Amino acid sequence: MIALMGQAAVEAAPNVIYVRDAAGGMSEWVKILITAVAGAILGIMSAPLTELAKSFILRIPMRRKIKVQLVDELIENLDRVEQATSEILSLPKSTKPEITRCLGLSQATVGELHTDQFDHYFATEKAIVYEIDPERNMAEFYKRIKESSGAVLDLDLDFVIQSFKMAVLLAARFLRQNNITHIRKSTLYEEMMEIAEKEAEKTKQKND
Repeated sequence: MIALMGQAAVEAAPNVIYVRDAAGGMSEWVKILITAVAGAILGIMSAPLTELAKSFILRIPMRRKIKVQLVDELIENLDRVEQATSEILSLPKSTKPEITRCLGLSQATVGELHTDQFDHYFATEKAIVYEIDPERNMAEFYKRIKESSGAVLDLDLDFVIQSFKMAVLLAARFLRQNNITHIRKSTLYEEMMEIAEKEAEKTKQKND
């Protein structure tokens, strides 16, 4: 009888399994939780960086395109300013009519300049323009040219000449800093002056 009661008591006892963590270890669910939290934090932190990287990559072709357009426009304008400066320096400037003629030439040169590309990108993509030209040589080039127009009204030819010279130096520095080789073509006026000088030299040699 006692044996049967003992057997029943054993059969009635619930099956309980005790699981103990290894000494110094970490529960599996804790590891999973930490991993999930770390992943979420990393995802939150990397999202802005990813967008920033995408934005930077997308800006590269746009920056290249803008630079090409600005450089082409600058070279064209530089040629005109250099040509006008050379011609003005070679002309007589003693009398008022002579000074007026030189000032008229400078005004005509300013009117022939094309600044559409620079004006557009400087207004809409100024940050990219400054990335392309951090020293702002292009901006100063166009600023000097515009300032020369104001001096025309005051008949200040010296200021106009200095403005043109400084503009040429600024543009040339930008091209040099970007490893862009540019050789200005001679104008028809300059070629005629060169021919005239050679003819005068030949005549002088004959007379001597």
